Amino acid sequence: TKASEKQIKKVNDAKQQIPRFTSAEKKEYDNIEKEINSLEEQLNKDDIVIDAYCGTGTIGLSLAKKVKEVYGVEINQQAIRDAKINSKINKIENAYFVSADAGKYLTQLSQKRSQVDVVIMDPPRSGADEKFLRSLVGLKPKKIVYISCNPLTQKQNLYYLLKNGYQVQVIQPVDMFPFTEHIEVITLLTKK
Repeated sequence: TKASEKQIKKVNDAKQQIPRFTSAEKKEYDNIEKEINSLEEQLNKDDIVIDAYCGTGTIGLSLAKKVKEVYGVEINQQAIRDAKINSKINKIENAYFVSADAGKYLTQLSQKRSQVDVVIMDPPRSGADEKFLRSLVGLKPKKIVYISCNPLTQKQNLYYLLKNGYQVQVIQPVDMFPFTEHIEVITLLTKK
């Protein structure tokens, strides 16, 4: 994306360099922003957070000042470059970004027995694959925030997480495009 096709948007206290929006996309972004604000209540200053499928780092960076460290992982290299730029724009020094497959990255963390307190996941419409979910469960985070643009695949993924030691605390639909069938669903899960 060319620099001229980007804009600076503020989410909480973090400025984000993001692609320009159509009016419908801006409304979608604003709705998600409201829900991001409510995530802050679930975090503490000692938390280590993984932002899986992080895109340009919007969610992780907006929460970075409230936690110890944020690690964003995204397979799209341009998005990771933008996430690093966003981190510099905001002078955030506790956020790190990696261009990698989210499932493989979580597998590596799980094998190292890394401490992770919170995982924020925003997978594609197809949902998270079983490899990712196995690795996620292996990490044993205290909390999982699952953002989905496809309630059907989210339901399948939630069923897996429920069978493997997690419980749903909150499910919040966000009407992204009124008068259409498309919604985002944000779900908070905690370890039993």
